Amino acid sequence: MNIMELPVGDYVSVKAPMFSFMRLDKADPILGVEMASTGEIGIIADDFPDALIKALEATE
Repeated sequence: MNIMELPVGDYVSVKAPMFSFMRLDKADPILGVEMASTGEIGIIADDFPDALIKALEATE
């Protein structure tokens, strides 16, 4: 299968990590290599910029 045979969708999706510093009182807001997200957001939209903006808004 070459690149010309790959299916093209009508939408894009973005998955963004969620960090809950507001819920974790004593958590250091500076991320290190050992820190992990507390969740993630999955967004589906018509184009990438719209999906990215919606994902960033949803994580706040």
